[in-house]
Amino acid sequence: MGRSSRGLRAVPRFNFPIRDGLAQRANALLRAAGHQLPRPLVCLNPAGGWPTKQWPTEQYIALGRLLVERFGAQIVVMGTHHVRAGGGAIAAALGGDAINLIGRTNIAEALAIVRQLQLMVSDDGGLMHLAWTNGIPTVALFGATRSAWSRPCGAHARWFGSEDLPCGACMNPTCARGDRHCLERISVQKVMETVKEIVPRDR
Repeated sequence: MGRSSRGLRAVPRFNFPIRDGLAQRANALLRAAGHQLPRPLVCLNPAGGWPTKQWPTEQYIALGRLLVERFGAQIVVMGTHHVRAGGGAIAAALGGDAINLIGRTNIAEALAIVRQLQLMVSDDGGLMHLAWTNGIPTVALFGATRSAWSRPCGAHARWFGSEDLPCGACMNPTCARGDRHCLERISVQKVMETVKEIVPRDR
């Protein structure tokens, strides 16, 4: 499993411009959905496009509960219809500790919300890349994806990959083993320890 991007040059942050009023609109969306200031905002993003890219939903839920307990975090899930099942299950399980914005933001509003995050934990997906390129602490979870192609970079980013397995980084939408071992083996405890490396206790 990979952990950090050692040996690479420092990665600059990208300064994607946003229109006037967009941050205010994003804040309004968050408030309407139940954001409880000043609780830190964490995005859990079950956005893998194939089953072999999807960390188990129950693992996301368990991680969300730990993040609430340790950091007092509020969990946000957002994205398009393809995350509705996993993201909806996360939001339902976490109740008032979660904000469900699935299908309620456009890409510009999502970017404005991402910039307010204290942490992103994600499958291989677009919001993950928005987060790390904007300097947000990011943990990426790769199964079938070749993490060398898609991993986040920088001291604020960590990633779990599968290249150490004989079947790793297979780029197949279905698992030849039938068990998605590359993702199942990434425990909640391992992810939480990795989070602690990049998110200060008082963040």
